[in-house]
Amino acid sequence: MTEQKRPGFFTKESSDKTTSKNGSGLLDTSYKPDPQPKTLYRPEPTTKVTNSSRSTQGFGNKSERKSLVLPAEQYYQFMALLDQSAFSYTYELLGDQMQPQIDKMSQVERQMFDMKVAQLREKDEKKKRTRKKS
Repeated sequence: MTEQKRPGFFTKESSDKTTSKNGSGLLDTSYKPDPQPKTLYRPEPTTKVTNSSRSTQGFGNKSERKSLVLPAEQYYQFMALLDQSAFSYTYELLGDQMQPQIDKMSQVERQMFDMKVAQLREKDEKKKRTRKKS
């Protein structure tokens, strides 16, 4: 009888038919160690946006996004305004429209506005914390 070979890729026996030399067309099933990378991945440092009064900063993840529900007619008007403006994103146009309103507030109104923003942020952070716990 002929000699039987053990099946599998990682056999200890090395056969001429299971290993190939360059260009022979046979499948090389011998074990090879993991290749080492030529260059290591080094992520570039992120830059922080300093102008936080405008809403032109990027979003880190989905939890930082909020939505507004608008009546259809106002939505169409807003999108038409966005098309005619120099802005590419809705949050840029919205921030640009909000800024003059914020700038013309009196000092007392501005303090109340800032307190309300801080209150809404804290409420949102509390929701995030309770969502992470469960």
